[in-house]
Amino acid sequence: MHSSNNETTHEFPPYFKVYKDGRVERYMAPDTGGNHLAPAGLDSKTGVQTKDVVVLPESGVSARLFIPKINSPDQKFPLVVHDHGGGFCLGSPFMKPFHNFLVSLASEANVVVISVDYRLAPEHALLVAHEDSWAAMQWISTHSNGQGLEPWLNQYADFGIGFKDLLLYSEADPNLSKMAGKKVLVCVAEKDRLKDRGLGYCETLRKSGWNGSVGYFESEGEGHGFFLLNPSSDKVEPLIKAMVDFINQN
Repeated sequence: MHSSNNETTHEFPPYFKVYKDGRVERYMAPDTGGNHLAPAGLDSKTGVQTKDVVVLPESGVSARLFIPKINSPDQKFPLVVHDHGGGFCLGSPFMKPFHNFLVSLASEANVVVISVDYRLAPEHALLVAHEDSWAAMQWISTHSNGQGLEPWLNQYADFGIGFKDLLLYSEADPNLSKMAGKKVLVCVAEKDRLKDRGLGYCETLRKSGWNGSVGYFESEGEGHGFFLLNPSSDKVEPLIKAMVDFINQN
């Protein structure tokens, strides 16, 4: 390869760097052999089934569906819509850390999970991730009457009970008081550099005039994304339990 092909225009460790020829190299991306990708299918340990679906054909945006172990054909489960982390420039629900965590969540909380593989920066503007996530929510909502395009959502998702992470709202959002839903759980880690943003969101939401309840859970002694980077941590199980308790709370 010509040396000029290795010249970079921007470097943003630990996220990515951009070469002069337009290529983007992500520092945490899966290798070319795909060893960090988890195939969809049946998880023999938990009985969770997964498959990938195209959400937005015009842009190619897809998602991974997680269905907990089914004990009866007419069984319905609460629906969790998940938008993965990674600073809008890394990650995918198809990567093993996200996949494995969501398998655990689907199994222990007994919920259907759909995780959106939104388009990433810098190939796409930052707002594209929000636009993809919102368009995915609209696509998901078309299944609320059981007549959507995806059979698993029609058959197994209970649209009377649904949960969404806090991706589409910010502390400065003037519409927080109008947010749908009756409860929010904010989870942070004690040593996470973004912990204060979670705390700030809790306080802002409580003062916004929103009529729902706001829960807060802090994982002591852990840093950012520990449940993905160190899934064997003894703090992962309490985090999942807090989420399960939140989901099952009346």
